[in-house]
Amino acid sequence: MDPKTRAKEPSTFTHDAVSRCLAACDMSEHVRRCLAGGELIEYNWTLKGSDRKSLYQHRDLVAMLLEENPSGIFRKSTMEQGLQAWQTQHGKPLTKDRAETFLKDQAYNLFTLCNNVKVIRKSARSGTKLPAWLWDLCQLLEIEVKHGDDVDSPTEEYFWGEAVSNHF
Repeated sequence: MDPKTRAKEPSTFTHDAVSRCLAACDMSEHVRRCLAGGELIEYNWTLKGSDRKSLYQHRDLVAMLLEENPSGIFRKSTMEQGLQAWQTQHGKPLTKDRAETFLKDQAYNLFTLCNNVKVIRKSARSGTKLPAWLWDLCQLLEIEVKHGDDVDSPTEEYFWGEAVSNHF
């Protein structure tokens, strides 16, 4: 891929896919919270890194989205259109008595959750320091990780001048 060419969301990933994922996922607890005045997809923006608590709460939905789009390239507008379609199918107006940017905000939260998995995957070598559920999400991505050596290939490390294999 040419470095000057910007990667694009696959044409096969549409707002229908987002809507299907939302419908297939158990969102009842999140819908109740949303109807009570909370957010449908929470995200703590005050943290410096990714919000793993929110990622854990929405891991099933994020996993479905990553299975639909393993490239890890998402557009906020696709997420927003999918949320709108799901809201229409759901039958409950989640935006009633809300700011007109509510769905945009929720779409951006969902977009950010998916993007966080991609960022974590690109920086993780083997996943040994990640929780198992997060590494499972990272494995759904089909992205090139540039760390020099392949993570699964046996390499030798030198300890006090002697070669030691990292595969026991």
